[in-house]
Amino acid sequence: MIIAFHSKIFIRTLWAILGVLLLFYMLAFYLPSVFQIQLPLGEQLTQTLNILEENNLPTLFSTILFLLAAASTALIAQSADAAHKNHWSFLCGLFIVCGIDETACFHERISFYLQKSLGFQGALYYSWIIPAAVLVMVLTAAYAPLVLKLPSSVRFKILAAGAVFVTGAIGFEPIQGWVISNDYYFQMERLAITLASVEEILEFAGLILFIDGAMSHLTHGTSAVNVSITT
Repeated sequence: MIIAFHSKIFIRTLWAILGVLLLFYMLAFYLPSVFQIQLPLGEQLTQTLNILEENNLPTLFSTILFLLAAASTALIAQSADAAHKNHWSFLCGLFIVCGIDETACFHERISFYLQKSLGFQGALYYSWIIPAAVLVMVLTAAYAPLVLKLPSSVRFKILAAGAVFVTGAIGFEPIQGWVISNDYYFQMERLAITLASVEEILEFAGLILFIDGAMSHLTHGTSAVNVSITT
């Protein structure tokens, strides 16, 4: 059985879902806190839509994006040459692990352990960014030859996706760590929440950009993706 779908429409749908989630999050969070306008369901609605919380709609969407990225890299790995098959397969596994982490919060547990063990303060308060930064550097070195061989349009999307995602996942953590470790959170609460929100938005955007790039690679410049399922 062959399932075909229009990749451009699919990507636009992902962007639209992200836009709707962000719109409702801003309404649910900023209307009560900034404009003192209470919404129906109040706190329950805020928890359900809060991109800074876990086990809610944004978490589900993030997990789905990671799994879509994993699926797209798995499809690429199937048709990749022997020299690059392992690269795409490893990336698929990494996305699956990240998808699981969205719910299990492994990185937060690692950060708590490192912070407690090493006692880092300031920019390194969220200590998980240390191994994460090392991993990013290793992956950059390992995947640079592969990325440089991609078609220019695909390469641009993949590089943009990586830059946007890493900026969101790691780039804002030192600022937030400095704010929290210096007890400035309650003095700068709105700024801290806004920074954390931008961080999450960048992660969403980076994932969608990657999926877009992966699908462009799969379609070889066309707009249809065909998935063959053998029964």
